[in-house]
Amino acid sequence: MHACLVGDETYRSIVEGNDGVYYRVVLSQAKKVVAGRLPHPEGRNWVVNDAFDLVSEFYLSPAYTGVLLTATDDDSLNALVYTAITNHVRAALRKNDRARLRRRMKDILREENFLEQPRAFWRRPGDPNDVFNGREADLVDVAWGVDVKLIKWRPDTKRTSPVAERASFISVLNAIFDAAGGAVHEGALVAVLAQRFGIGPVSYTESLDAADESAVATGYDDEPEALAIAQEEYRNAAAQAIDIWNELSSEERQMVPYAGVSARDAASKLRMGKTKANGIQSRLKAKLKALLEGEESDRQRAVLSELEALAFSADS
Repeated sequence: MHACLVGDETYRSIVEGNDGVYYRVVLSQAKKVVAGRLPHPEGRNWVVNDAFDLVSEFYLSPAYTGVLLTATDDDSLNALVYTAITNHVRAALRKNDRARLRRRMKDILREENFLEQPRAFWRRPGDPNDVFNGREADLVDVAWGVDVKLIKWRPDTKRTSPVAERASFISVLNAIFDAAGGAVHEGALVAVLAQRFGIGPVSYTESLDAADESAVATGYDDEPEALAIAQEEYRNAAAQAIDIWNELSSEERQMVPYAGVSARDAASKLRMGKTKANGIQSRLKAKLKALLEGEESDRQRAVLSELEALAFSADS
């Protein structure tokens, strides 16, 4: 077990087996998620009882044990629980987005006279009958070579708009089929389009509850070892975030959620002068750049997400 600090009674009590205390921590963080800006995955308003549903889902997820393996004190425990629940909601939202993407893709395929031969495999009328057996990653690379016009979603919208204009959608499809040289499985098409349009599967470095979504989305390669690898990636990112958090000053910690906004907006949020906010923001960015230098982009995003959760918990 991790060593506990003197004042971390909550964390110590939980690792000693007090499930009631753990439940209260999870419920407290679930209520913060319900009261936050994320839309409900079902497109309705959040209600108080939704917090209890989120608690139940948390206890059934890998986060239940993953958080305890990663946390080191009360602050990190609260932050990790909040992040896990938030990312669970985000994964559900993305799954809904992918379902809409699949429906829109199939509508366009039919309207453009693509053929479904064999079942669940699509091709253009003039394409060979061969089934594409290459790497999905190659199709992703081709899709990224096409300029598209995306319709951006804000985090607080109901996310019902199409993700890309029709012409862009068709251009990407044609590029995929040009590269495939035959019929492509529907699941692979959705996976490639989702990555190109920014609603790809949530990786485990972003979410503790994304494994099922990823498997359903692609329809391929259910790898038993993937879960263990992803859990390890999550724990590493969370631990790295805690190390970085300990390197930040109190002012820099306050600035973490506003690192990407203008100094004017940050100053307004933190109720300080613009010059002071700009100085703190500049120091924070320089420190983060130095501490995350050499890390892959997925790891950087995961660590920054954990840092935001730490900042949120510290402020509450």
